[in-house]
Amino acid sequence: MMDSAHFVTAARVLEGRPDAPALILGRTLKLYEIELSSVDFAVEEKLPPADRAVLLLAQGLGVVTAADVRAYLGLGAELSPHIVARLARIGLLRASDTAPRATSARQVEPVHVDHRKPGLSLTDTGADALAAGARVVIRQRSLRLLMSADPLVVVSVLSRPMHARARRELPLPPTEVPKPLQALDAVLRASPQDRFQAFGIGETLTDLPGGERIEGRLLGCSRGAPYEVRLASENLEAWLLIAVHTTPPESSTHRLHTAVVRRSTTDLRPLLHIDPLAVLPSWLLAARDINKILHDAGLRSLPAATVPPFPVFVDGTHLLELLGPGDEPAAVWRALPSPGDGFLVRAHLRAIPISTEAAHDALCTFLSRRPNALRASLARALAMTWDKLCSFWSWSDAAPPDITAVRERLWAQPALRGVLCASRIERDLVAPYLAEVPDE
Repeated sequence: MMDSAHFVTAARVLEGRPDAPALILGRTLKLYEIELSSVDFAVEEKLPPADRAVLLLAQGLGVVTAADVRAYLGLGAELSPHIVARLARIGLLRASDTAPRATSARQVEPVHVDHRKPGLSLTDTGADALAAGARVVIRQRSLRLLMSADPLVVVSVLSRPMHARARRELPLPPTEVPKPLQALDAVLRASPQDRFQAFGIGETLTDLPGGERIEGRLLGCSRGAPYEVRLASENLEAWLLIAVHTTPPESSTHRLHTAVVRRSTTDLRPLLHIDPLAVLPSWLLAARDINKILHDAGLRSLPAATVPPFPVFVDGTHLLELLGPGDEPAAVWRALPSPGDGFLVRAHLRAIPISTEAAHDALCTFLSRRPNALRASLARALAMTWDKLCSFWSWSDAAPPDITAVRERLWAQPALRGVLCASRIERDLVAPYLAEVPDE
């Protein structure tokens, strides 16, 4: 069941941005825990001094043997052949029948070097490692991913479970594993470009929540390594969010995000590998559909209103609710009834009164929220507040209500009588006698 509170929490991250969208749609993702027993990562490892010295010697002589290493580097009878053999095994040196170059270097340890025996020369990988001072090693590690199958998204990288394996849920049988997850090992072994197009992972996992602790370049599943698919824990919840940005007259852009809610925290990231139109619900295919959504929610919008925040005509308590809780009018985000497909909807709305009486009601409400302005001057507060409301509503020639009627409506609120009396004292008892005060 969808938790609308989590949807609101995730949507507010988008609502607070300078490029806030017009609509935010969201639906929960069914999550799976994928446990990969062995994944290959290419990790850079700094060359040990002895390895670097042997590679430099091979570069200088053209070819190198264990006897050369012992003679010119003094690494001993046992260590020299071991290092040479290991560098050949990891692909930094290779057999070569090239004759060594002449050298005037002095031997550290007098050793007879038989140049008739084949030596080893630098490979391209060895030359690159020597230039970079590091070599690339392949390391295997287990990996747990939190994923959605519809659409195919890696939501986050999970830490290893703290409880015993015997207490965990059994993996899903093959017949119950969603089809997009059945060939996950093959997708992970694909090229970085194909892998990114498939489910948004390129060469590293560092862009994923929890992935910063995974070191190295992702190469894919180790050959023959199995993986298990389980239903994710109920403590984890993820949302697919669609941020709809509209511009006149009909063009619209949509941006996809995942929002992972976990223990009151929200991680939000864009989904660049998914075509937004592929997951957009059928009832929102063009900007003109937004007016229909507003109409179905009981809100009457301006014709062809496509620029957010959407102007909607409302009256009574709905007008005050949609003007915001502050002492100045503001656009607000409000939930709309779900048109279907499991999506929840929030829209950016700008409320406009449907009648002059509703506008006057809003004026009195905002005046009551500004007691300090009323204390100084009711007339000035009325004029300033009315100007701000008319500017917000795009009204140009609307007349404010009579100040006497406004004072009577405000006087009906006992909490405001003190500040209204303060302005009356100024008007009735102070101002008439100011001319009689002699100048000193």
